[in-house]
Amino acid sequence: MNKRIRLHQVRIGMIVEELETTSIEPVGPMPFLIASEADLDRVLRCDAISAVVRCIERGSHLDDLPTSNGSRLASLWRDLARKFPAAELVEAQGAIEEITPGIKRMMQEVRQTGTCRLADIVQTVEAVMAFSSAQNLAAWYLLRLKHWDEATFLHSLSVGALMIRFTQHLEMEPAAVREYAVGGLVHDIGKVTIPTAILNKPGQLTPAEFDLVKTHAVAGHRLLLGVEGVSQTVLDICLHHHERFDGSGYPARLRGHAIPFSARIAAICDAYDALTTVRPYKRAWSHQEAIDVMGRNRQFDPNLFDIFTAFTTQETNTLRHET
Repeated sequence: MNKRIRLHQVRIGMIVEELETTSIEPVGPMPFLIASEADLDRVLRCDAISAVVRCIERGSHLDDLPTSNGSRLASLWRDLARKFPAAELVEAQGAIEEITPGIKRMMQEVRQTGTCRLADIVQTVEAVMAFSSAQNLAAWYLLRLKHWDEATFLHSLSVGALMIRFTQHLEMEPAAVREYAVGGLVHDIGKVTIPTAILNKPGQLTPAEFDLVKTHAVAGHRLLLGVEGVSQTVLDICLHHHERFDGSGYPARLRGHAIPFSARIAAICDAYDALTTVRPYKRAWSHQEAIDVMGRNRQFDPNLFDIFTAFTTQETNTLRHET
């Protein structure tokens, strides 16, 4: 059913049938699906006053809906539509939009005050755990679509969600799963000390820029040391998630089992999410591409990596066979 709404009410997942605008410049062919943050920005930046929209109805399929031409994000939307019902994707998007502001506030508080409250982090983790179950995989897959300005927030969210799924697969106790989720959520908290222009740079970083980025692990660890109640597991994840099994990582160049167990898990989840994420300046690698490259580099705990590969491959194959 179509309805006219104010422009600020337009959301991802809506189909725009008509725009009431004062501009003589065309916005684009109608109708079209708002399939990404980029699509949403395009609508909000035009001179439109209101829009006639149609929400995706339960049981409809995104593969049959119009999408923005040439958009990597829209392309991944169509790929996800072959795995999940449209209504499930829209519901997952809503869950992500509810959780993300809490992560933003946490990052902003750290940037402004140099600290944050563990209670706020745990509250966000509880929300992440609610959509990270095996029955709600759509939310995690949807997190592979990361808009430029929100990539740091959404990467933290998706690594936290992936840590939950991995540790649950390892049959850890619920309390341990929560600790690992907290670690995933704050593993990059030190990036608040890095200029945004460097974090979002689409091209290759200079050696000096990369050296600056590498300081985020120590900076984040230092920040968390000042947060009352943060566990050693969380501190290890923050400080050592870029250590590599062959000793080539940072900041301490730890090798093998000298790397804390929690950080070895975080290293796998962090790298996998980064490789399989689509950004405005890069395509998302497929599951198999990411696994192949991670396996060849021999930078990860081989036993943990084999377990991770088996459970994510089974999950991927299951979704493929169900479509």
